Amino acid sequence: MRITKYSIALLVCALAALGCQPLVASTDGGVAQPPAGEGEGEGEGEGEGEGEGEGEGEKVGWTVLDLPAGPNGEARNEDRVGAVYCDGVDHCVVGTGNDRHGGLVYAASSQAVGGVLINSADYEEAYGILGEIDFLGFTPTRHGLIARVDTSGGVLSTSSDFTAAESWQFAEMGVNNSENGFAVLNKQEAFGVAENDRWIHMYRGVIWGADAGPSAGTRWTGLWSPQRNPPFPADYLQQKADNPRLCESDPGSNGRPALTQFAYMSADLDLIIYPAAGLDQGGSDAPGVCVSTDGAQTFLQVAFPDVGDENGPRAVHCTDNDHCWAFAGTTFDTDSFYVYFTTDASAGPDMTWSRAVMPAGFPNSGVVPRHIAFAPDHQNGWLVGYSDNMPMVLRSIDGGQTWQDISGPVIGALGRVKLHSVFALDAENIWIGGERGALMHNDKGGDL
Repeated sequence: MRITKYSIALLVCALAALGCQPLVASTDGGVAQPPAGEGEGEGEGEGEGEGEGEGEGEKVGWTVLDLPAGPNGEARNEDRVGAVYCDGVDHCVVGTGNDRHGGLVYAASSQAVGGVLINSADYEEAYGILGEIDFLGFTPTRHGLIARVDTSGGVLSTSSDFTAAESWQFAEMGVNNSENGFAVLNKQEAFGVAENDRWIHMYRGVIWGADAGPSAGTRWTGLWSPQRNPPFPADYLQQKADNPRLCESDPGSNGRPALTQFAYMSADLDLIIYPAAGLDQGGSDAPGVCVSTDGAQTFLQVAFPDVGDENGPRAVHCTDNDHCWAFAGTTFDTDSFYVYFTTDASAGPDMTWSRAVMPAGFPNSGVVPRHIAFAPDHQNGWLVGYSDNMPMVLRSIDGGQTWQDISGPVIGALGRVKLHSVFALDAENIWIGGERGALMHNDKGGDL
């Protein structure tokens, strides 16, 4: 592999661990640019020594991507980058949160962050709130991409090019027959849409179902909320008496800043999984997961082995109906950090989970994982968060069975920053995001 001054900078970052400046200097309006590719040729030159296409270029490892100024020219270095989604290395969206200015959605690529697509301040009245709206994640559905936010008053989505501002549309959530509308402060945990246009929406503590997409006239029915008073379903207590394995944990998470992932819904909604016995979920379930194979009508407990007296997981992530991962960890609970994995989630209540082996010597206290992502191959995965308030990036190449710590270069580039999001396009291209506008891309799976 040819050594460049860029790879040397990365090596210095890894060794120094602290204090390294951003890996690539800004050269275009504050947007970081990677080194030029050195493939077989560039453009469509006619000379014999130039190729006919662009060539792949030399892989560079980690690249820092700066957030451009906001709609009013304000610096966005206070943003939390909590959401990234791509369907190609140069076709991405990035979502942020900001307690002062509200969140933004940008167009982006592996090399730079582009223009603002959505300014949450423009939708505060539509969502029915006075205050800032944060973007928590992007959920692909059969109808397009949904931008999840920390309020449930409506839905922002696009059914065409998600990097075009005009493609994004707002729709009211609708009404329900149990409450006076949707509580605006309850964040959107997950969405799912089946082939028959059956919708499921999970927001803090409640799962709702509807036979049509969000609109002013859509009527939603409460499907599941064991700790609600009265609960969903209305006969939950009798069902629990008949089947003690029924889950008691509510489908929702608490805490600030909000988690950017929580539950899994399959494309046909025949498999839904969310954490059990996590923080503030209520009930007396054993640490593990709650699983439904009947469209959220019922959820059964699946306990994790060898958990002891630890809390249940904070979030569940799956790449398909078999391969799933769950993680836990808090700053105030000693020995609370762990990762579990399964390869047979489609077995529903009979699925089996195993505890992962974490990096040798890695602390088990003061570690807060925030987001996990795996490539479509189910083998290459990344877990981000923070340890002792420093960036944490762990990598697995065996499906989550074992993990290695690759935080060094990220610490060197970003300094004292908490990470909140990670997105894996494939086994090589990953994006990580966090506080203070932190956003990085790696085209070598996290390697230098």
